[in-house]
Amino acid sequence: MTAYEQIEAAAALLRSRWPHPVELLIVVESGGPTTTVFPGGFRQGEVVLIDELLPGGPEGWGRDIPSDGELPVRLRSGEIAGRGVMIVNSAPGFSGSLSSLGTFLVRLARVLGAETMIIAAAVRGLEPKWLAGEVVLVRDHINLFGTNPLIGPNDERFGPRFPDMTIAYDEGLRRLAMDVAGTAEFTLREGVRAVTAGGIPETPAERQMWRMAGADFLAEGFAPYTIVAGHCGMRVLGLGVVTAAPVIVGSPSVSPSEAEYASRAGFERLGEVLEAVVHQL
Repeated sequence: MTAYEQIEAAAALLRSRWPHPVELLIVVESGGPTTTVFPGGFRQGEVVLIDELLPGGPEGWGRDIPSDGELPVRLRSGEIAGRGVMIVNSAPGFSGSLSSLGTFLVRLARVLGAETMIIAAAVRGLEPKWLAGEVVLVRDHINLFGTNPLIGPNDERFGPRFPDMTIAYDEGLRRLAMDVAGTAEFTLREGVRAVTAGGIPETPAERQMWRMAGADFLAEGFAPYTIVAGHCGMRVLGLGVVTAAPVIVGSPSVSPSEAEYASRAGFERLGEVLEAVVHQL
């Protein structure tokens, strides 16, 4: 069975269980303050364990499955502003250790009919201007994985051999998000996200290097989602909340409780932006 046939089989299973067609894919981190991202207008549908959709079961994914056998991802159906959504709850760094599974999920959403993907993730500021709790808009990213999910044979049913990544994050969606933030009277900062596989804290030298490379903030994972979505012809909107501001020598430090409070407030604002954007898609 080819990868496309495997995804079609998974899509058929979800269509039989989810009452609404999928128009939108939303990817959020599992746990922490990101759980507040979904607004009051969100109607949740059925939760599906990813194990049910994996070709050949979890053992069929070999090295991509953690040693404890548990997959840090769940799928949910739902509605926002009357639009059917597929929600992927992904653990931080998921895209690094389970990149082939991330590819599977994005392509699955596309086969189900999704034309747009929104990513909501926690980020860490690299520039002094990025304060904890601020909502940020991703203009572009720097992929620091050292690999790419499109390496290998290409199936034209998914997309072209060499997709154009000049504008990875849709300009129209970014303008819409900016307009929504302006209407709500808060600042939505735009910048470049450096994306690592995660797993270990970065060193000061690494942070300095990424700043010199043009990055404004740092996140774990999620670049592969954007690459695969672009390959499939989906529009992508990247949103985030600064959960850790840069440490500046000589400046007052922010306590963990203060940072958590600011982050939760930021994700609530992000949820408002998300809902308003979906209303206007």
